[in-house]
Amino acid sequence: MNPKRFITLCCVLTLLLVESAVSFAVTDAPVLTVTPGEIDFGVMRDTDTTVRSIALYSKGKVTWRIRWVEPWLSLDSYSGLVEDGMQFITITASPRTLPLGQYQTEIVIATSSGTRTVPISVTVLRGSDAIPEPELEQIFLVPQSVAAQVGRKIQLGVVGMYSDGSEKDITGEVEWVSDNDAVGYFLEKDGLLVGKSTGTVGIFAKKDRVTSPVITIPVGALSGPFLKASIPRVVLDHIEKGSMETLSLSLRNAGEGDLEWEVISLTPWLIIEGESPGSGLGAVPDLEDYLSENGTPDVDEAGYGRLRGMGPKELNIIIDTTGVPDGEHEGVLSVRSNGGDERIIVPITVLSLTSISLIPVSVTMAVHDRILLRATGIWSDGCRTDLSSGSDGRWTISDESMGYFLRRSPVFIASKAGQVTIKRERGTVSSNVAIVAIEEAPVAPVLFVSPHEVDFGTIGPGEISKGDIVLRNVGGAGLTWQVYGVGDWFCTGGEDLSGSPGRAERRLHIRIESVEEDAVFGGGLFPVRISLGTGRHTVSYEKYLATGSYREELRLLFNGGERSVFLNFVVAETISRSRMVIEPLGIDFGYVSAEGTLAQKIELKNEAEKVLRWGVTVQGGRKSFRGVALPEKGRYISFANEALAGKARYRVPKRLTGKAEFSGEWTENDGYPSSILDDATVRYAFWGSGITLQAWKGPYGGIAEVFVDGRPAGEVDLASGSRERVEFTAAKNLFENDSHLLVIRVTGGVMELEGVRVYSSDLITNQKGWITISPERGTTTNEVDFITVTVTPEGLSRGSYTENIVFYSDEGIETVNVSLDVVEDKHAELIQIYRYIRGTDIRLAAEGPGEELLLRGYRKDAPLFKLFRKGTSGTSEFFQWYNPSKSASFYSYDRSGGKRSLEGYLFNGSIGNIATLKLPHTRDLYRWFNPRTAAYGYTVDPKGEDYQDQGYRYDGVAGYVR
Repeated sequence: MNPKRFITLCCVLTLLLVESAVSFAVTDAPVLTVTPGEIDFGVMRDTDTTVRSIALYSKGKVTWRIRWVEPWLSLDSYSGLVEDGMQFITITASPRTLPLGQYQTEIVIATSSGTRTVPISVTVLRGSDAIPEPELEQIFLVPQSVAAQVGRKIQLGVVGMYSDGSEKDITGEVEWVSDNDAVGYFLEKDGLLVGKSTGTVGIFAKKDRVTSPVITIPVGALSGPFLKASIPRVVLDHIEKGSMETLSLSLRNAGEGDLEWEVISLTPWLIIEGESPGSGLGAVPDLEDYLSENGTPDVDEAGYGRLRGMGPKELNIIIDTTGVPDGEHEGVLSVRSNGGDERIIVPITVLSLTSISLIPVSVTMAVHDRILLRATGIWSDGCRTDLSSGSDGRWTISDESMGYFLRRSPVFIASKAGQVTIKRERGTVSSNVAIVAIEEAPVAPVLFVSPHEVDFGTIGPGEISKGDIVLRNVGGAGLTWQVYGVGDWFCTGGEDLSGSPGRAERRLHIRIESVEEDAVFGGGLFPVRISLGTGRHTVSYEKYLATGSYREELRLLFNGGERSVFLNFVVAETISRSRMVIEPLGIDFGYVSAEGTLAQKIELKNEAEKVLRWGVTVQGGRKSFRGVALPEKGRYISFANEALAGKARYRVPKRLTGKAEFSGEWTENDGYPSSILDDATVRYAFWGSGITLQAWKGPYGGIAEVFVDGRPAGEVDLASGSRERVEFTAAKNLFENDSHLLVIRVTGGVMELEGVRVYSSDLITNQKGWITISPERGTTTNEVDFITVTVTPEGLSRGSYTENIVFYSDEGIETVNVSLDVVEDKHAELIQIYRYIRGTDIRLAAEGPGEELLLRGYRKDAPLFKLFRKGTSGTSEFFQWYNPSKSASFYSYDRSGGKRSLEGYLFNGSIGNIATLKLPHTRDLYRWFNPRTAAYGYTVDPKGEDYQDQGYRYDGVAGYVR
């Protein structure tokens, strides 16, 4: 035995004998002991190589994995399992690539019983007999012999032989060369050869001046399983050091037969869930024999973990950044199978939180008041994120009796007078201190009124205009208020209007109308009525006015003083022009399956008595309409929760769970969120290149401060004399592969929020046929017209769809954004079948991996019907035959073809399952035959589409489909 290892072993055994008497008797939980606690390689020449060992001793069963080591350190094992015993890890230090100086690092060992770290240190000096870098002398391909198939990928490797006798895997460092790209070609520098067509191809690899021997690879026709491996496109450019992320690796079989596979992690921080660390054992013990029989190359990849299995599978790949230093890294997964190979690169950027900035740093407030604190995290790459809410940290209050934070919200509420300091902490990082001085609340009542001026616009004979003002007590004593009057207007009805608002707001409704259609007294005077109301109680004032602009003072008295609100309006001699009002201006169908139909109605109103003539159309590819520029199409997301309408308190709908977060007090208004207090906050996470928000202005509207990714985007003034919709562009030109955060903070009033519109190049904006409108034109006077918008997602591929509906009249245009997300069919047993046409041949096939090679030269037609998955009760496989001499395809669930001759036809297998009996919700699939061309056609149309006109004759029912 190595003397150093023997000494280490003795030390470990001595240590364990002591520990076993003390700690092991206390607990039965698995325990892993690592010794020595640190390793000092001492002074090393840059030409030296030194070896040390780490001993792992376990009581119980403990799995372990090395998360990260510096490149100048190499280990003989990176993962394993220790069970009531000892295991050694040999560490070799080769500082050849390090500059002179002192270095400190650590080896991080993640175990099932906790994380262990072993500090490593070394001092590097220049060697007196400097040895030059070994030179590459020969390179060899691994394996030396292999066969390929059209469409499949096979993994090839390269081993380099150096002048000092060492060997190294240089698969990713060489230039791969194919002498016939028409037969087989390489994907970049990963050593994956793709078969393109049948034939033979010579391949070799070269680096600098060294070239490998040429090997000849035969490429045959595709048969058997066909591996499709993929990870969703996710940008992991902000992973916090020491955290975990999970990706989904999808393994699919696009061919025939049983797919057997093996997934190998070639990077220590990539963990395959369910793997057998260090054992190399998995679910299919005879995989090597199977792969060998099917010609898959046997590249030796030790890896840091592997998992084997068969058939389609969704695997979880865990990214564990424990011990991984800050910066950009690339992980590699190797997938080997009897249906081809894949090499998947997983790039990540690891960041550490360096500091937290907290604002405001000093503030004065009253007891029971609230303030919003904002914590901004600053990361090691200089980027900033909002860490104010949720699980992004914790609030520390120097004296918790002085106040508290709302749950999962950055809103601090003062409990008593005094001074308190507040910090935001995340892990070991703390923010600067915010000093909060709390004063006793004013003892006098204080009436808050908003807005102080309301614009009601132009009012013609018989017309009405409405608005609201908000009343609230912001003082420390009880308050009562009373309407004193409107200037010198005469009170014509009702009662004294008064109330006692608390800290929650109360609304005073205002209605101004021009009572009659004709002027009176011959002097051009019009009777105008102002009505004020709070719920059931109202009071009215009247006055005769000439045409013109007016600014009338509404006086409110309370037991602490007086407030004035000014009412602005214009009296007109004639009725106003017709005015088209559309509600809603956005429709969000949410997540839908690719089947059936959905419908929603749009209300069209005319807010005048003049006849309104209108029309409606789909924007499609138009950039403008009637000389008016049309808006950019975005994905409309509504914040409405229809289930809450009339239930007072607002909650985020399920479809937005995990994306939207509302803090503060929010009520609902027809299902939409409406803030109550002026410290309400909204956070919405999204992916895209830009975002706008939609809200309603009103007499009680406040100020909305908008932030995107922690940066101020501006303020939205929501105050207006009448209720009107406003759209605010919060961000443009964002990096759309990043996750972004929209934050809306309401101050000084109320916000009624409708939703947002997200922009992205991934949106499907000009797809035809999925949206219809009825009716497309009409006239409206005083009634309300309803326009039905119907969407038919059946046949649409997965993705986000959006379209604008354009309403137009002589008075202008309005656009309504319609959006939906098509997800996979909720009926997992269904397969969408398309019709493909080449000459007289008509083929039926699903859209997906593996079909491209079989359908080259065919024109894809519309989706035709849906078949069932294999194993569905009441169904049989629907087989395909092809006659190359007649260029004709034939389909039947009878393996013998029924009564039809299949002479000259080649059997191509099953395309899915078809019902042989009339199942619920199924349709007849009709077969047609052309005796002149010997071609077959298939349709679900009982009238046969136009087959009869093309010389086809009816040939019976092929089965029943969805």
